[in-house]
Amino acid sequence: MKDSTVNPLPNPPRVDRPGPALVACGLWLRAAVVGASGFAAGLIQLVDDGMKPLSALTLAIGGGALAVVSWWRARAALDPAAEPARGNRPDRVQAPRVCPGSNPI
Repeated sequence: MKDSTVNPLPNPPRVDRPGPALVACGLWLRAAVVGASGFAAGLIQLVDDGMKPLSALTLAIGGGALAVVSWWRARAALDPAAEPARGNRPDRVQAPRVCPGSNPI
């Protein structure tokens, strides 16, 4: 016995291909994992004395920066509010109006 009130959509629509935003998010997350690994490796090298301190510090700071920026970009790739609306963007920037008789400088 089929009851349409229990299951209003018996066959939900299939999504064959992920959207470009999802692909971009996945690529940014992969870059974030690489950055987090570099950050961890830099911290380990700082404690372990396996590298020069400046090289290990550079690796840790660079990896941490890559991880933070990549996670931020991955989130922005999926957030539709982060994109500027096409209709709200002016085609050109207008200069501010100056009152007649006043010195603009």
